[in-house]
Amino acid sequence: MSALEDTLLATYRAARETAHDRFLDAMLDVLRVRVPFDAGRWATGNFIGGSAVFDSVHLVDEMPDWQNAYTQISALDHAAKFAVSHQYTTGNFHFPTYFAGPANRAMRDYAQRFRHASGLVTCSKDVKAQVLINLSVFRADPDASFAEAERVFVQSLYPHLIEAWKINQALQIERACDRTSPARWSAAICTPGGQIVLAEPSFTEALRTEWPAYPRLAGALPAPLAQAMQSGTPTFKGESHVFRFERGHETALVRTRPRVPLDRLSTRELNVARLVSAGHSHKEVALLLGIAPATVRNHLQAIYDRAEIHSNTDLVAQMSAIDP
Repeated sequence: MSALEDTLLATYRAARETAHDRFLDAMLDVLRVRVPFDAGRWATGNFIGGSAVFDSVHLVDEMPDWQNAYTQISALDHAAKFAVSHQYTTGNFHFPTYFAGPANRAMRDYAQRFRHASGLVTCSKDVKAQVLINLSVFRADPDASFAEAERVFVQSLYPHLIEAWKINQALQIERACDRTSPARWSAAICTPGGQIVLAEPSFTEALRTEWPAYPRLAGALPAPLAQAMQSGTPTFKGESHVFRFERGHETALVRTRPRVPLDRLSTRELNVARLVSAGHSHKEVALLLGIAPATVRNHLQAIYDRAEIHSNTDLVAQMSAIDP
């Protein structure tokens, strides 16, 4: 078995077996076995105004203040511009040489500060998701440049890394959505800025139902939904659908389902409904929420009226549908 074939098997195995929040580390560890590097990053974002703007960045042994420093000089990064204009082609750069000359002094200082003496840089743009994907790995020793064989290896592997990354995300979505639930949950993986990295078709249809003018190939959450996600709120209730956010450091899982009568309830009423549906008596609910038993009964009657529920059995069934 060749080195590339062995790496492909290890990469796809990691996609299936590794939890989402650890997958990028596992994927880059697999690459590192064949192409040793001192620091690296997997980033998603876009190319705006001649500069690469990264919305989500996964760093491996990189200095933590890298992104702030890079933002200041990104417009001068001709290596990144090369990678963007030559998609799926891995560029091999010896930065002291590539950024020679007075005009590139800021880039040389940046590369020296972050110990990027040489690098392999690859970019591509997902046409459907409209997301720029970047893989960069670096060595600190100016005399340890990457070999041409290593460049070719990374270039050959890169499309498979993207595919494995998407497989891992799809598995995360599958685990997050209970297909046996009558609520019909669907989901998408998004960057913190609201770029959609991967979405189920039913999620995209839900966006179009909630926002009829939503473009077919938008590549990003509608502005009200993105703003809600960034505000820290756990839930966004639209006219036709409810959306829930589970934020991670680099991505967010956004789930949605159609609205049901229980969505008319207030936060306090929902708390009462959850406890009652979990089997607690009125007295127990009152103790847990610090209210009187009579108030619990009043809340429960309001819940029955507003949500068109006729018994506790109906309540349990409806609560199991709205809570994933």
